[in-house]
Amino acid sequence: MTKRAAAKVNQDLGLLAAEKASAIIQAADEVLAGKHADEFPLAIWQTGSGTQSNMNMNEVLANRASEILGGVRGMERKVHPNDDVNKSQSSNDVFPTAMHVAALLALREHLIPQLSALTDTLRDKSHAFRRYCQNWPYSPAGRDAAHLRPGDFRLGSHAGT
Repeated sequence: MTKRAAAKVNQDLGLLAAEKASAIIQAADEVLAGKHADEFPLAIWQTGSGTQSNMNMNEVLANRASEILGGVRGMERKVHPNDDVNKSQSSNDVFPTAMHVAALLALREHLIPQLSALTDTLRDKSHAFRRYCQNWPYSPAGRDAAHLRPGDFRLGSHAGT
């Protein structure tokens, strides 16, 4: 997504030809769709700035964008990995940005919906068990917490809060 956005911004600023930007964007969309996964052979352990991943992505996008523009892989490069794909970027900003975007998407698409489902389940259980009572024992000396005081407690009263 980062390389895709950079290509669009560089085009908008007149720093990258529209034809090259469109090809990079199309190549990035293919990578986002899961194509070309075999072209990313890197290990998870890398330097902190992610230079290897950044350069690998530049090469993959440049090769594919060159093909989109009619070039032949390995013979005729119409899009350069550093001069075009990596234009106006640095590994020190691209990799952390990509990680932040990935974390945000994971939160939005996976964690938050699951937390909402958990909240709904707890609310449902709260209603289902609201009629059941439990008499809690006397709290130990020196502990004056409301949740440890003796008295009736409805089983569902805390599940939904």
